[in-house]
Amino acid sequence: MTIPPSKAPGNGGGPDKLLVYTEAMKRALMDGVITSDEGCILEGLRGVLKITPSEHQKILFNLQYTH
Repeated sequence: MTIPPSKAPGNGGGPDKLLVYTEAMKRALMDGVITSDEGCILEGLRGVLKITPSEHQKILFNLQYTH
């Protein structure tokens, strides 16, 4: 997954960072489990996109309980 430069963190990406992270989470949860490798990738992505722990939890909850 590539983040377009106009949407990258620090370039006015704003709420789009949540969409990017949500898509990554959807892919990680496709089989119902986040593996350790996927967890490491998501952790790195949270750092790059500056996703807060509460944003992560909200996204995880929404994906698990509303889909």
